[in-house]
Amino acid sequence: MVLRPEHRRQGLGTRLLAELESQEAPSGTILQCNSQTTWPDANAFLHHHGFEVTQIELLMRRSTLGPHVEPPAGISLRHAHERDDAAWIALHQHGYSDLEDFSPLSAEDLEAERASPGFVLTVAEIDGTVVGLCHGLLLEHDEGLINSVVVHRDVRGRGLGAALTSAGIARLASHGADRISLNVHSDKKSAIGVYRKLGFIEYDRMLRYWRQLEM
Repeated sequence: MVLRPEHRRQGLGTRLLAELESQEAPSGTILQCNSQTTWPDANAFLHHHGFEVTQIELLMRRSTLGPHVEPPAGISLRHAHERDDAAWIALHQHGYSDLEDFSPLSAEDLEAERASPGFVLTVAEIDGTVVGLCHGLLLEHDEGLINSVVVHRDVRGRGLGAALTSAGIARLASHGADRISLNVHSDKKSAIGVYRKLGFIEYDRMLRYWRQLEM
């Protein structure tokens, strides 16, 4: 929901929400939305209308000029190819299936991602088996996004996540990015530690809200 500043505080947000709530929907439908801690008016509006925060993500950013980590011994990194699609889909499920809003990747999803500006996908291999990935894209001509970093649980704790992130940053820099951003769930303490060691600094927090649709 977006309102121009000159039209805020006139009840338009409440009317838009009421219009949404009037739409036919299956029983048990959940309304979801995002806000940030630096948007106090939006957060107050959502709390007023019964929304609750169910998830918090740290928004982090760093320059492309920063610490770089090489992959651990015995693991190689390379650019992904379409033949890696099955591994991409499997690792996505491996890394995110425990999230409430998880959605599996389809072939159409992968095609859409490849069409994104500045698309990069780096995979990690051990003896020809893909065990990790880093997916990124350009948000703007000078800002890149690390959209996903997944390491198979069997090889975690060896520094591979940091190496994959470093490789993703380098590839986004080659596309013209001079700063890199990412989101990470607030309960992923290990990942947060890795990103901080790589020079990422928290600049805001994303608040994930939900509320059951009242029929």
